[in-house]
Amino acid sequence: MTEPSQQPTTPPGWFRLWSAVGIAGAVVALIGMIALLIPAPTASFGWVAYQPLAETVFLPSPLPTPTAIWGALAITVGLIVVAFSAGFLVGRRTGSAGSE
Repeated sequence: MTEPSQQPTTPPGWFRLWSAVGIAGAVVALIGMIALLIPAPTASFGWVAYQPLAETVFLPSPLPTPTAIWGALAITVGLIVVAFSAGFLVGRRTGSAGSE
């Protein structure tokens, strides 16, 4: 009796490459998420030269900090890379239609 042909047990090179790209994208997205969750440092000094006017209220800027901007950018880029590599791995054909 003849034994059935064995499939290779190691994944092909393109699979390892795109898996590594997907993992790297996930790491970038995780770093961006950590950057967004870390609070901005507070100033340890104050203005002491004069007393502010009694009716003046200081409102902090609603604009995000540079760390938050870079964090959001890293999350976006990381998730795009993960989505691209996952789509490539799922949509990749492993063999030709005529080979059996």
